[in-house]
Amino acid sequence: MRRVAEQAGCAPSALYRYFPSKRALLRFIWEEVFADLSGQLHRPSHASTTPLQRLGEMALIYLNFWLDRSDDFRAIFLIQDREDSETGGFFAQTSKAVQDLQVFTKAIEHAQNDGSLTQRDPLIVRDILLSALQGVLMNVITIPEYAWTDPKQLGRLTLEVVLRGLGAPAEFSLTDTA
Repeated sequence: MRRVAEQAGCAPSALYRYFPSKRALLRFIWEEVFADLSGQLHRPSHASTTPLQRLGEMALIYLNFWLDRSDDFRAIFLIQDREDSETGGFFAQTSKAVQDLQVFTKAIEHAQNDGSLTQRDPLIVRDILLSALQGVLMNVITIPEYAWTDPKQLGRLTLEVVLRGLGAPAEFSLTDTA
C-alpha cells in the first residue's frame, strides 16, 4: 500500500481512507479493468457476422485487450486469490466481472444453435476457449524472454484450431479486426 500511495502521490493514510485494505484496492482494480473488458466484449458486431464469427471476434477482443494491457493482466492473474471475509468468497466467485464473461456462453449457444459448433455443452466450450486464450496470454506475457511468434497471430491461430476442434467447419478462419 505504501508503494501504491507513493506512486499516487499521496500519504498511505489518505489511500486507506478510500481502500481499507490491500484486498479492497485489488478488488477495485479488478472490477475497473474487467468493466473495460466487458464494455469491449459487448460492443455491437457487424450485422453480416455469423454467430461463429462473432464468437471468434469476441475471443480476439479478449486476447487483444490483455495483450494491450499486460501490466493489468499480471496484476489480476498473477495474484493468489484468497477468500474475502467481507464478501464471503474469492474475486472469481463474487465479482460482477466474472458474470459479464457469460457473454461468451451466449455467443457459444448462438453458434451451436445455427450449427456452427457441434460440441453441445456450452460451458465446456467456454472453459476450453478461455483456457486456450489464457494459455497464450500467460506464456507471451509472463515469459517475454522466449522468442514467441507474433502474439496476436499465435492467439488467432490457436483460437482457430480450438474452434475447429470444437466442431467449427474445417474452412473456418478469423481475421484480426478486433
